[in-house]
Amino acid sequence: MKKYPSLSDITVNWHFIDLCNMKCRFCFANKNCQKIKFDYKTMLDHLQVFRRVNFVGGEPTISKQFPSIVSYAQNIGLKTSIVTNGFNITKKHHLFNAFLNMSTVGLSIDSLSRNTNIHLGRSVNNNTLSINDAIKFCHKIKEMGIELKINTVVNSANLNENFSEFIDIVRPNRWKIFQVLPVGKSSNYEDLLITTEEFNNFLKRHSQFESIIYSENNNLMTNSYVMINAEGYFMDTAPYIVKDNQISLYKPKANIIDEFYKMNYKIEKYEERYKK
Repeated sequence: MKKYPSLSDITVNWHFIDLCNMKCRFCFANKNCQKIKFDYKTMLDHLQVFRRVNFVGGEPTISKQFPSIVSYAQNIGLKTSIVTNGFNITKKHHLFNAFLNMSTVGLSIDSLSRNTNIHLGRSVNNNTLSINDAIKFCHKIKEMGIELKINTVVNSANLNENFSEFIDIVRPNRWKIFQVLPVGKSSNYEDLLITTEEFNNFLKRHSQFESIIYSENNNLMTNSYVMINAEGYFMDTAPYIVKDNQISLYKPKANIIDEFYKMNYKIEKYEERYKK
């Protein structure tokens, strides 16, 4: 059996909803599961063996259950965090209350250009998260005393952009920069893929932020994320599929530790993602 650290040292990414208000072309959510198909409390009870639950999607904040899910997770002692596109929250400010006591809030910013965001599908009916709204969002999170993380997927459309002024203004605790990842044979965004050299050039252009940058090329992203989908199954990172004959973790007889060890997670890559 592989040697893993204690599960209590691992963050699990729960894609509890695949539905999203945006249609990012490189997103690997299957968009088929529009809501949780089981009692979320059962799943969260299973997930207590982990250190932290990171709520992802889809877009977590469009779920009406989202505030209740976060509240229950925190009540049973789980650390919580989220990755969001921010659009829904800037229209519904009360949703900021759900972020209270979270350890980290991640905001996805893939471009500072409205046209580029629309080209990427990072828009809602051709409306994008404005830079001003993004800055206000970031300042609000920091005012709440929560760690701010910016997530950026580098691709051919934003490859030559300079994010320096934006990063200087919002001052995130971390800036996670990803190389756009081809997933499976059904990818329809080959025009957005870039080389490792191009990715590294983007990093060099922003080297003044080296102290807060955590970069992930395609190799580092593969099999290094502990992920559970909206139906309650562990998933591989690439391809974004469920393992054959997996037992859904919300079923009474499921053993989350046994299921975890069946997966091909590369713990050395997992640990590398957090190194600085």
